[in-house]
Amino acid sequence: MIRKFANPYAKAALALAPSDEEASRLLADLERFVAAMEQVPQIAAMASNPAVPVEKKVAIVEEIGRSLAISNLALRLLRLLTQNYRLVHVGDVAGAVARMVKQRLGIVAAQVTSAVPLDPAQADRLRSVLEGALGKKVELEVTVEPDLLGGFVAQVGSRRYDVSLRGQLRRMAEEMASASA
Repeated sequence: MIRKFANPYAKAALALAPSDEEASRLLADLERFVAAMEQVPQIAAMASNPAVPVEKKVAIVEEIGRSLAISNLALRLLRLLTQNYRLVHVGDVAGAVARMVKQRLGIVAAQVTSAVPLDPAQADRLRSVLEGALGKKVELEVTVEPDLLGGFVAQVGSRRYDVSLRGQLRRMAEEMASASA
């Protein structure tokens, strides 16, 4: 879940990234920093430790940023998060930036639940069909739920496409119930 305060930071940073390339670079830089925090637990421990002075935290963040070749914009955002005691939530801010960058680029997320794992060819075909239906670029987020029995359910925004066997059985039961009433 993205925390409410993450959106203003993301929005402000993206306002300073006028081109799509700069916005994508900002996102990539934040994702690299988040990955570094996950790989080196001492970074997260330092970020959350109130005994470490803010100036020292900023210096450490800048050093990590230089070692990761992070853009000046991303580094400015990381500095601001550090100074405002929000660095521990950089993952939330990166998530908000990702959502806003995708929106800017016209990319929509499709949550796909499948009875079995999709192979790459099936995923590509499904993505292509959804892109044709929606007129937008689609990113698939696939989960497996064997209870579907077969087929899949795709949720894109408020639209739901249910071509699962479970959904077909439910619709048949509803039709039979309404026919007998």
